[in-house]
Amino acid sequence: MATLTQPEFARKKAKLIDVVQKVYRTRFNSVRPIPYLRDRNYHVNNIFIESGITVFNQTDASSNRGVWRSLDAYKDIFANAPTPPVRRILQGDPGYGKSLLGLFLAYTWCEGEDTFLNNFDILLVLRLSQFNRVSSIYRAAKKCLARWESDLTSDDIRQIIENSSALVILDSYDEYPDVASKDNLVTQIFNGKFLARCEVNLTSRFFPEDLLGVNPIRLKLTGFDDKERDDYLQKSVTGGNEEELKRIKRCLNDNPALAALCQVPLFFACFAHITHEQKDLVVYSSVTKYFEYVMRCFHSHLREKNDDIVRKISAEFENDHNELSKLAYQKLRNNQTPVWGKALLCEMLSSDSCEYFSRLGVLVEDEDSIPSTQQRSDEDGLVTSQVRWKFYHSIFCEWYASFWLKVIATEHSEQTLNTAVREMDAQKHEYIYRFACGHDPTAAKNIIRQLVEVYGDTSITTLCISENPGDVTEVLESIKKVCKRKVYIKDDDSKLMQMSTIKLLKAASDNEVRVAEVYMEYSFQKVDDSKTDIRLNSGFVLPALKTVEKLTIKTEEGAKMETGEVLDVIRYSRQSKLLEEIEFEDCDIPEYVEVSSLPPEVKDYKIKVFQVRGDSVAYLNPESGNWKNICEEAAELQREVEALSDQMMTNEGVLCHQQQKRGTVGSLEEQKKQHNELHAAINIDKSDVTSIVDRSTKFRGRFHKRLEGKTPKSLNENLKKLEAAAQKLSIQDASLTVTVDVEHDVDLLTKTSLVGSRMLRSDCLLNIIDERRVNEGVVLVCVDPTDGGKERWRHTVEVDDLTSPVVMSHTWMWFDGKNHAVFAAGRSVYMVRPHWSGSGYDYVESVYPLEIGQVPAGSWITAISSNTRFDRGFFIAISGSSVLREYDVTGSPLRSIETREYGPSCGITSVGCNQHYTIAIIGPGCEYVILLSTGGDTVPQCGSLKPPSTGLLPVIVFWTGVEWLVLFVGDGTERQWKVVCYHGEQVKVCDEGTAGNDLEIPVSISHLGDTGYITFADNTVLSFSISAAT
Repeated sequence: MATLTQPEFARKKAKLIDVVQKVYRTRFNSVRPIPYLRDRNYHVNNIFIESGITVFNQTDASSNRGVWRSLDAYKDIFANAPTPPVRRILQGDPGYGKSLLGLFLAYTWCEGEDTFLNNFDILLVLRLSQFNRVSSIYRAAKKCLARWESDLTSDDIRQIIENSSALVILDSYDEYPDVASKDNLVTQIFNGKFLARCEVNLTSRFFPEDLLGVNPIRLKLTGFDDKERDDYLQKSVTGGNEEELKRIKRCLNDNPALAALCQVPLFFACFAHITHEQKDLVVYSSVTKYFEYVMRCFHSHLREKNDDIVRKISAEFENDHNELSKLAYQKLRNNQTPVWGKALLCEMLSSDSCEYFSRLGVLVEDEDSIPSTQQRSDEDGLVTSQVRWKFYHSIFCEWYASFWLKVIATEHSEQTLNTAVREMDAQKHEYIYRFACGHDPTAAKNIIRQLVEVYGDTSITTLCISENPGDVTEVLESIKKVCKRKVYIKDDDSKLMQMSTIKLLKAASDNEVRVAEVYMEYSFQKVDDSKTDIRLNSGFVLPALKTVEKLTIKTEEGAKMETGEVLDVIRYSRQSKLLEEIEFEDCDIPEYVEVSSLPPEVKDYKIKVFQVRGDSVAYLNPESGNWKNICEEAAELQREVEALSDQMMTNEGVLCHQQQKRGTVGSLEEQKKQHNELHAAINIDKSDVTSIVDRSTKFRGRFHKRLEGKTPKSLNENLKKLEAAAQKLSIQDASLTVTVDVEHDVDLLTKTSLVGSRMLRSDCLLNIIDERRVNEGVVLVCVDPTDGGKERWRHTVEVDDLTSPVVMSHTWMWFDGKNHAVFAAGRSVYMVRPHWSGSGYDYVESVYPLEIGQVPAGSWITAISSNTRFDRGFFIAISGSSVLREYDVTGSPLRSIETREYGPSCGITSVGCNQHYTIAIIGPGCEYVILLSTGGDTVPQCGSLKPPSTGLLPVIVFWTGVEWLVLFVGDGTERQWKVVCYHGEQVKVCDEGTAGNDLEIPVSISHLGDTGYITFADNTVLSFSISAAT
């Protein structure tokens, strides 16, 4: 191709500038702000108002994190441009004025009125909807802007652009036919293959992730605020009439939901012009209801301005537009630009229908070249010009398409709807989903369910929930799924988005739905004077929320927050009865908070307050009022635990050696006396051990979520080692161990631990014994309690965890037609199936180990119970947690039940359940058994099982099938114990006694029919009647 000579270049460049300016002048002299203003075309300068615009400042290149900063004016878009190639992406939701901005820039450049565009010799505004498999940007410019100029070839345009200062605006990437192609023309342009010396602006509804790799400048239109709305009214509507201006503003201010809607410039333009003509005030509850009103006004205006024929067909087409809706839907679903040849459209609809919607202003003529399979295309996919029809704006296309989506959601199968949702990108076509949900409550329920399944807890799901016209209970399951994860309130969210999020959270609170976390990203302004609401920067109010588990407030890095503001947030947060954590992220908070000002929930760690700065996490210590770094305290505890653990293991070795030298002499009481003497001789201070174990256990229980991945890994292992050493040396009274068999000939220090017992039949008692110190296993021993404890058989179960406590279920788990004994060690559950021979249980048929992945590393199962109303399931409790978790036999989680509100804040030590959806729990230090009702969405306390006398603490609870059975043990020196039966309001002490030594303390209780059994530490078994007193 020949290179242009300098004179040719100058002449053709001037020609190109003249041609494109003529095209632009035609466009910017005939703008209609809303469709039905057919008789009033506006000049772009008479309606254009600069709306809010922000630019993204990236703060972390590795994670693409950053903050959005407001620009003072549109000219700042072009300020401080980086080294070429300059690439910008301007994002804006539908109706925010992306295309109008491009038209205004074209006007500014043509008129030379502003220096910020005078630097560009050439400005090309190209509509990407016109590109179909286009391989040359220069041929596209030729066809779209200079098709009639035979003197200008595409190669001429290439040479002019490559050798001039040029700005190219590529409009509506979301309407680009080749958007799904991996290496499309736009991608090549952004990578610098084309237009390398030019500045390129791309507009889109969304930020294309595949283009962010070239690090473009990211901009976002944020819509109208009060000032910009006033400017538009004065410039384009009221014409200086102050009274009319005040009336329209009053209509807006009297409707808060409408004010949020009118952040969208297109919606405000519709409102302004309609309200100027219509004097009545309508209240809108959603975008759908607002748009319904707008469309009614369009139809009404058309009827008033036209003849009887139009008025007659108006009644037909206002409500019956199925064919148009179907056509719009099919175009969007197939990712096609919604444009049709005039003749073809009239054939698919009808001439009357096309004429009516054209007069309405919804369908407009478009003479630009467009992609179409119905036309002849050149090699670049660009089509010769002919008259075609398109929708006035994409929102109107989605409005009509939404009616067909509603039909699919209400009249077709669930699978058909699921396919439709997967094929119709919700990010690109947000309004079709919102409108369809707003049309019909059944459609809303079905669509939202599919959105949650396909897209998860995204913003579109929240927006659609807010459109639901029916009872919120219809979409409650979807709300629950959304609230299981973090719910964001971002400062750069639109007001519509913030309004929808607040509506979602309010619905969750009103319906007792748990909200995992509310994350306020730069949106927090203050807690109001009443301390019951939070005011956002947007002016919206976040009311009291009763079901939030965690509240996070993220501010600009280093933003100061005074002590009073911190306390205000705590007071506000206390209104949630489920609150566990408050987090202040990147805030500059005073180092000290007055302890006396902290509420009780903070003082006892039911609510934990954190401060996060980068990788540093500190918690508010309610005892000192200071912030303490979690990792530093964990490391300090680790050092103490490790040192004491090593000392304990050393002392244990010395003790064992001395015992072996002296041998086992005399009776059991004499052996115990020898043990105590040796224990005292090596001078181990019990208080040191119990203190560090208690501190470490509490610390881990309070902060185990925060410690994951941050705590030195050996802390948990050292702590478990220390606890095991303390247990083995009988230092912790709560961890009693069994030392001998029936002949009393086993060394005290080679002891095993009886976990518990379960009756198989009247002559078969299954003991579960922890022998991991001896053979790294848990031993199942079947004995005959009627024959002096004679052993029938035994079976060893190898377990992976050798230090965590072993716990058992006191009731059978029935599945697969057989009973199973259940125990747990560490993070695993073991289901044991004894073999039934026809006359008795003769061996273990199988053991099914099941690792529970939801148990955090370093934690262990502290209690387990089979689910007596669900044959294939069980409940477990985890160390340091007040949450009870239900699983099926495969280990799949079924639900979680928070119990902290009712007592156990540091863990659960025993659990039982019955077939009436009642769960019984015992926690450390609980003075009675807590009963919870779990049959509904909420879990209220429904009763308690209190000891018959003071000085007793519950140890074991289970359901016999008819009544609750509880073992109480005293905390005094004489160790009184009682087994109590609870049958409704009736309470009966079934058996009781006093333990003279450790071996006379009951370790386990079980039952068979109406007979109960107590197993003591020395393997003695007593029976009693458990039928309640009448």
